[in-house]
Amino acid sequence: MDVLTQTLEDILLENDTLLRLTFLSLESEQNKAIEAAIRSILKSLTTQTIFEETAMEHGMHKYIWEGRFCLSFVTFAKIMVAKRRREHSPVWLAHVLQEERLADSLSLHDGTFSFDVSECSLGALIGPFTCCSHVNWKESDYRLINATFDFDEDMLRVEFKECRQHSMWKLEINFDELKRAFLVQPKIEDGDAAYSFYIYLSSVPSFWQVISREDVFSRIVYIPDAERADVGKCSVLKLDLKSVIEDKLVTLLDKLYASEFNVWWTSLDTISPRAQSVDEARVPWSVHWLLSEGYRISDQLSVVDMDVLYKHEHILYSVFKGVISREIIVNVMEELKLFLQQDAAHSVDKMPPQNLRDNYTLIRKVLVTPTRVIYLSPEPVPMNRVLRNYDPGNFIMVLFRDENMHFLEPISAPALEAPIARFKAFLLDGFEAEGRTYVFLGCSSDQLCAYSCWMYAEDPTNGTTVEEIRRWMGHLADIQCVALYVSGLGQFLSPSVKTLDLSREKYKITEIPDVERNRYCFTDGIGKISKDVAEEVT
Repeated sequence: MDVLTQTLEDILLENDTLLRLTFLSLESEQNKAIEAAIRSILKSLTTQTIFEETAMEHGMHKYIWEGRFCLSFVTFAKIMVAKRRREHSPVWLAHVLQEERLADSLSLHDGTFSFDVSECSLGALIGPFTCCSHVNWKESDYRLINATFDFDEDMLRVEFKECRQHSMWKLEINFDELKRAFLVQPKIEDGDAAYSFYIYLSSVPSFWQVISREDVFSRIVYIPDAERADVGKCSVLKLDLKSVIEDKLVTLLDKLYASEFNVWWTSLDTISPRAQSVDEARVPWSVHWLLSEGYRISDQLSVVDMDVLYKHEHILYSVFKGVISREIIVNVMEELKLFLQQDAAHSVDKMPPQNLRDNYTLIRKVLVTPTRVIYLSPEPVPMNRVLRNYDPGNFIMVLFRDENMHFLEPISAPALEAPIARFKAFLLDGFEAEGRTYVFLGCSSDQLCAYSCWMYAEDPTNGTTVEEIRRWMGHLADIQCVALYVSGLGQFLSPSVKTLDLSREKYKITEIPDVERNRYCFTDGIGKISKDVAEEVT
């Protein structure tokens, strides 16, 4: 035991040096705990880990471990176990002592931890050891970049400053909008220890630009030195820290443990994205849905891979729906290959049309945020009068949300102006998918409250346009009040159940003159029904 501990502590390795370790152990409860501890710490401190166990004579077990360190084991141990830890605690049991660390962390005061940053970047993990970087902001482009972990407000804030006191712009994201995985990569720069944080994002950060010298900020959707679409597709925030005090770093990691983050050491290669060209008109909806997951999916795919996805578009929902929400890193082609090997190629959508309830149909949806357009898989929705009269396949339902999937919160006017302008432009410009352009049609009163609407793919060749559908709905063009106009459209777009086909051959239909005074109609939408017909309806 002591020999093994000393052996591990004495190992000093150059960057990315392969180490092979073989040791014997008697089968006992104590040794099982030791083996579990070694397995845990070595797996988290290395890459390409192999751990083999072989039973031998007289109850002996042979363990072979092989992996690659990016720094010395002692360096890792000193970081993972603070100097204030008990002296008799073996340093290589750091991960096993997580419960003790957590208890200690809960006693720490709330506060903030600020670090100067040499480079801030957004990208995606496309494999266990590879991060693809798409958006980079370097300290050389600003006077100062500062990252703050604020445990009072449960928020991570990165500020880009022209001086120590004044920010030019910043990005913010709440802790509950981060996945509970936090990667730390130690490295050596000019003989000193340096660190990079890789932080998994559940949603895109919000971006703010200063509008006065008093640091009053306004929400922005066009990000400085970056394309909006690039930012929206990223799922990892990387921070390269400068001149870190190790005690301060360990205290921060303690606080993250207390906030239920899993903190892991890693050795990642950061690469640049390869050039890609996708024919948007050719991409089917299910592939769009998969690519909506951002660069963690699209950065893996070659032109050949895209052709394979097109070929199997009908099963993509079944293959990836559970995997994408469950896994942080998804090997797209490997998952598809495994699914096909299991002889499940005949599977289709989770809820095929033949299994739908009466008066329901499958409708495609898109979710629009300040930086993204997210394709959603088709979902069953109740029918309305418009869907019964026109092909449901030409309609999509659009939902507008903030980056965290919540409704836009009316904190202040500057916080809403840019996102609202973005949503307005989306409605005015239309939306292109699968070679078709979807145009705003209208919304029901319920949709208005839920920040959603209907859009329709016009087909001018047969006269089916949004204007033609609105004329079919009724004589609404003369209504000048927006609320009344939307309400009139909403009567046709609200869920309804078809009961009777009214025909003049079977029913007596009489047109009753409206009651009008001073150019106002007091009977719009009002009618009468006989008792016999009412009983048929019910």
